[in-house]
Amino acid sequence: MAKQKTKAQREVDQKAALTRRVLDVAMGAEGGEVSPREDEFMASAAFLSRFIPALTSAFGFDEYYGAACNIDEYDNVESTVEFLFRNGVRA
Repeated sequence: MAKQKTKAQREVDQKAALTRRVLDVAMGAEGGEVSPREDEFMASAAFLSRFIPALTSAFGFDEYYGAACNIDEYDNVESTVEFLFRNGVRA
């Protein structure tokens, strides 16, 4: 008999999967390795100009998420994942 996962366990698994997808998109936008840790990577304007459209394409979310009013949510991979997860985006 398989154990059912708790809501917290499912959320951790979903965030991990979303982090992997966001990292893949970030690496493509950066053209190389990107750290998921907040203290090791900060997004530049050039990176964001490639990253946000790539995320929009990969996840098919509304243009609102890439709007200028949300630009601070894309500073790094951790904040991006938290923002997308909070708004219902899943991998």
